[in-house]
Amino acid sequence: MLPDTMRTDWEKWYQRALKGETFVVQKAYDFQGTVLRFHISFQSIEADGKQHILVLAKDLSRTKEVEENQMERDRLLDIVFNAASVGISLTNSEGNFVRLNQAFVEILGWEMDELQGQSFTKIFIPEFREQAALRHERFLSGEEIPPEEWVLKRKDGRTIHLSASISLYSDDRDQRFVVTVISDITEKKKAETALVDAKKIAESAAKAKAEFLSNMSHEIRTPLNAVIGLTDLLIKGDEPEMHPRYIESIKYSADNLLVIVNDILDFSKIESGKIALENIQFSLHKVLEQVMKTMVFKANEKGLKLQLTVQKDVPDKLMGDPYRLNQILMNLTGNALKFTRDGGIYIDASVSQLTPTTCRLNVTVRDTGIGIPESKLDKVFESFTQAYTDTTRLFGGSGLGLAISRNLARMLEGDITVTSKVGKGSVFTLEIPYNRASEDADALFDQSLPESPDKADLSKYRFLLVEDNLMNQFVAIQILKRWKAKVEAAENGEIALQMLKKNHYDLVYMDLQMPVMNGYESTTRIRAGEAGTHNVQIPILAMTADALHETKLRVLDTGMDDFITKPLELDDLFSKTVAALKASKHGIELRA
Repeated sequence: MLPDTMRTDWEKWYQRALKGETFVVQKAYDFQGTVLRFHISFQSIEADGKQHILVLAKDLSRTKEVEENQMERDRLLDIVFNAASVGISLTNSEGNFVRLNQAFVEILGWEMDELQGQSFTKIFIPEFREQAALRHERFLSGEEIPPEEWVLKRKDGRTIHLSASISLYSDDRDQRFVVTVISDITEKKKAETALVDAKKIAESAAKAKAEFLSNMSHEIRTPLNAVIGLTDLLIKGDEPEMHPRYIESIKYSADNLLVIVNDILDFSKIESGKIALENIQFSLHKVLEQVMKTMVFKANEKGLKLQLTVQKDVPDKLMGDPYRLNQILMNLTGNALKFTRDGGIYIDASVSQLTPTTCRLNVTVRDTGIGIPESKLDKVFESFTQAYTDTTRLFGGSGLGLAISRNLARMLEGDITVTSKVGKGSVFTLEIPYNRASEDADALFDQSLPESPDKADLSKYRFLLVEDNLMNQFVAIQILKRWKAKVEAAENGEIALQMLKKNHYDLVYMDLQMPVMNGYESTTRIRAGEAGTHNVQIPILAMTADALHETKLRVLDTGMDDFITKPLELDDLFSKTVAALKASKHGIELRA
């Protein structure tokens, strides 16, 4: 059964052994296709006066296979160890790194040779190294350490968050090693933190908006209660001597309600980026006087002083948006009046920069009110926010006025700042840059700012009011009759076209949303000559409760001359009526 080559070798080795030689050989032979490797030793010995040859043979085939398999496993483990995306380190009982994979050093930002053989505490910041070493010793002694999170600094100083798992390993010589597996969870922690922050912000916003809706319910119902209650008293006719007071209170409550509605609409337009700004010539003095005229009633009612000071070098005629400036100043002054019980409100207008063509307008509104804590100064400009949680209950308000005002100021390339002391009062400072109007604009100013509507006599003019709502008809007609104007009404655009064909009118007030024929279609037909060629250029003023900027643009594109919003304001209605008549070359007489 022995292969021929093995027989030959054995005879040769046997002869060597007979000569007294002791030796060892290793050789592989093919046994019918199976290769076996042997370890064979030969030794000559004497026993009982005879020579004997002692042969010891060991089959190395299985041992070699095991070794080769182990080597293959080690090679695969090396590949996995170095290719792993997680960091893996092996630390001996002295706490030194004996093996590291590439991911480990890359996560920590070191080079391999900077950590190999070094103490594992090197990766920790100095103040934590002693604690880490003590924990390493406790773990070697058998204490279990569950998976944990580490916050470390990379070599470059950047802070990272790691997930770390630690296990104990003993080799066949009973040497103990600590195996540490780490993964970088920095981005995960950032995402978790961002999620928590976003949740807090969302919860805070939801709470603020819930409080806002509650406040709005209160703010809207309060003036409505006065309007409805006092109107009932007027209808009953009791205590006629109180009727003027009832009417004043109804007007005041209605104005407050309009402020709330306008705040909500403006806030919505600012958030959506759809608010539009004018750039027209205006009188700063007129704007400031209007603020004083509007606010003096409330100041007198509370027994407060309301004072306006305009420095001598402040120019009167500017280019910009007078309506938004008025809105900001009304908000700041109204706020000051709201939070002041004693003393007064002092408005001061000055300029910090002045050239022949530009100026930087500064308007301070100072009050002697309750003041604002320093920690709340920034928050007063946030939407739905007030300085104190009980502010709405004590003083009212939507929490939108200052947010809207600062946004408007910044849209005008300016800003609003505030200083305050609790119990002493607050100072709000508005700064806005303006271009100055040219001297040639003086004549235009004189024309665009007519006399007060209280002195107007429009008896020589005849107006057509196109309005389907009977109550709106009644209100507009009563206002126009106050100026002695002749007014006729049409319930829709189709009727208006027929009336224009048959009669002469100097101006048309046009509602937009009406049955049969709306304001847009009727205006288009008037401009096309369907109401007679003599009416193609007749002034047409839109009169609508839709205050959106897009609606105003559509009104002007359709061919109307201007835009009047409901509820009607006497000054606005009068000034736009006069401007439209002048633009149409109708001479207008204003008589006391």
